[in-house]
Amino acid sequence: MSAAVHTGSPRCNVIRTGILQITPFYRGQSALRQSGLIQYCGIWYDMDVYCMIDSVITETGRKYVHHEGTETKMDEISDNDISSLKLSFAPMEGITTAPFRCSHHEVFGGADDYYAPFLNTGRVFLSRTRDRRDMDPEANRGIHMIPQLLSNNSRDFLCAAEKLSSIGYHEINLNLGCPSGTVVSRHRGAGFLEDTDRLDRFFEEVSDGLEKLNQGKNASDAVRLSVKTRLGMTDPEEACELIKIYNRYPLSLLIIHPRVQKEGYSGHVHMDVFLDMLRDSRLPVCYNGDILTAEDAVRVFRQCRERMAALSSSAAVSDTGGNRQGHMISPKLPGMMIGRGAVRDPAVFRKIRGGSSMEKSELLHFLDLVLRRTSEGIPEEMNQLSKMKDIWAFLGQYFPGQEKELKKIRHARSLVDYQSAVQQICSSRA
Repeated sequence: MSAAVHTGSPRCNVIRTGILQITPFYRGQSALRQSGLIQYCGIWYDMDVYCMIDSVITETGRKYVHHEGTETKMDEISDNDISSLKLSFAPMEGITTAPFRCSHHEVFGGADDYYAPFLNTGRVFLSRTRDRRDMDPEANRGIHMIPQLLSNNSRDFLCAAEKLSSIGYHEINLNLGCPSGTVVSRHRGAGFLEDTDRLDRFFEEVSDGLEKLNQGKNASDAVRLSVKTRLGMTDPEEACELIKIYNRYPLSLLIIHPRVQKEGYSGHVHMDVFLDMLRDSRLPVCYNGDILTAEDAVRVFRQCRERMAALSSSAAVSDTGGNRQGHMISPKLPGMMIGRGAVRDPAVFRKIRGGSSMEKSELLHFLDLVLRRTSEGIPEEMNQLSKMKDIWAFLGQYFPGQEKELKKIRHARSLVDYQSAVQQICSSRA
């Protein structure tokens, strides 16, 4: 669907992909300006508020937003309602594959997006059966799945993005957060953050390539680039340079895990550094890290809201009369991403939105669905069993004080033994 812009007219109908704060410019690129709007890669942006456009109607200077089918004045959008956040399921290698993703969506729901575990780019991209199976749109029917790529080569990345686009994926996520030693030693994942000059060149080349790839496409088919990053390799202060690089490019989303590579997943997140990045970002930001409960999500949301409220005097929106009103424009924190916490408690997204806690019957149904769908692609019983045990490595944390029952799951040597142990632990939980 194309944007209709009437130059000089008081009314503009435009298409938009989300209520997101974003800069439309980056080094070496130009953008077409029409009626106060610009277009890049088939997507329109509102220059006054750095807002990516989906269904905005601008009439006599006042902006209205179509949000989930309803027309709402922008200044009526609540900055205090956590339920308005976009919630994403983080990629977890070996766990959040298609059987898990679809089963979670069917039983628990609450997540808007599911990010697939990373794929390596290169000449053999999607050559493995398991990778093709996980990326198969049929295997991901009914969910919004976003592929993630692990790469430090712009040419390989663009070739992979083109292949993924050809089978229907229009947002590609770049992994700059994986702390694994084997990944980092190849200067990928968080290891790519060490060479900021090379990283900058990579983004410039990929942005150029995506612009060419998107020529002639409408907004809904344009390939967008998002990034999942850490704060750096060894020092959180490295984030100061990284945010400058990210701000130069039209990323659809910046997902920040507030740790450096050497910390892995241990210790506390650097929330102060994250809030500084949130303050300095001209991109939509998604928080990721140590959200294990709905209460954790509320705590992070409040910290971000308080920081942005302190800065709200510098953010303003023009009213009909041309006056400037102090107002936090669109949410600077449009989303949160949860990984380990959502495997530990699959109902956490629902609980964040005010829904109910996980019930025993739901958990049993969910695990049965995952096992059945896993068996369709992996016929070997022991491999199926291994997959289910990987889930329980996190899910077991939901059952404190039941180490004896959990041990039976870990030591199960057959699916019959495993299912018996699961029934036992769920029964004792009731």
